[in-house]
Amino acid sequence: MCGIVGYLGKRALLPLLVQSLRQLEYRGYDSAGISWLDTQTHQLKTVKATGKLQNLANLLPEALLQETEPSTQLQLG
Repeated sequence: MCGIVGYLGKRALLPLLVQSLRQLEYRGYDSAGISWLDTQTHQLKTVKATGKLQNLANLLPEALLQETEPSTQLQLG
């Protein structure tokens, strides 16, 4: 079983995606990942981690978690 959260828009949503994945975490998933389109480099960036969602959050760039303006318009979790 898997859970997928996605967003296409103009708001900074990496923190929202992490929170959305937290709501799915109780289902017992053993890994998580987030991908986003970097609008500066036009590359798809992906961060994945096994175990608890906090392991993934620890790997994410702090600047992206704290941003209030979007650096991308496409994010998937």
